[in-house]
Amino acid sequence: AFLWTLIYAFATSTWSVSAQGLWQHGTVELFLTMGLYFLIRHEKEGKSLIPVSLCFALSVAARMPTALIALSVFFYVLFYHRKNLIKFIIPASVVAVLLFSYNFYHFNNFSGGNVLLEKKMLVTKGITSIWTANILPGLTGLLFGPSRGILVFSPIFIFSFISIFFIFRDKEKTLFRYLAVSTLLYIALFSFYRSWWAGHTFGYRYLLDIVPLLCIFPVFYTERFFSSKPVKLIFIAFIIFSVFVQLTGFLNY
Repeated sequence: AFLWTLIYAFATSTWSVSAQGLWQHGTVELFLTMGLYFLIRHEKEGKSLIPVSLCFALSVAARMPTALIALSVFFYVLFYHRKNLIKFIIPASVVAVLLFSYNFYHFNNFSGGNVLLEKKMLVTKGITSIWTANILPGLTGLLFGPSRGILVFSPIFIFSFISIFFIFRDKEKTLFRYLAVSTLLYIALFSFYRSWWAGHTFGYRYLLDIVPLLCIFPVFYTERFFSSKPVKLIFIAFIIFSVFVQLTGFLNY
């Protein structure tokens, strides 16, 4: 776990982007990480789900697309901790009421200022919709694009996606299967977004919100990766390259 904490800190765009500008992503990553911490404590020690609900709700308030991740946690609680469902729903509902009230008061809609930005995008780019039915350009760009691809800027995440495959085959990782599904759906969501490249930025800004999850999945399987010397060497090489890329962004972005 400590190794992946260091990878999260220095080999991802959390360092080069989230830590360098007042984007929403830093706030989202904080609340998602806190929510996962409290959720795992609930799994192991039976702690309250109230802070779990509050943290995931606040992550959605900071950046609405993270509702996909919050929904995966909701369905997990619904199916596996139903007796605590009301306690889980109440804090999230309070945050939702406050958020929607604020948005409606200031922007006259429930989605907030993003609606105004999207309307401006339609005019400046001469398009009829911010979404597209063609997923391939966005998906390939977000994963492999030389200026935005997450596997280009942080190739160490190749092991995260391999770990997702292992999680789907591991019957003991029920919670993490739900989180893995929401991670893949998050990538798919922005693949359908016309401006998937996230404007003027360094690396994979739109995928920063799932970086905490991508750093947690491989924790369970790193020893398996290290059991093979060639794979271990590739792992180390990817870490070095990822840190070099993020250091470049940190110093120049």
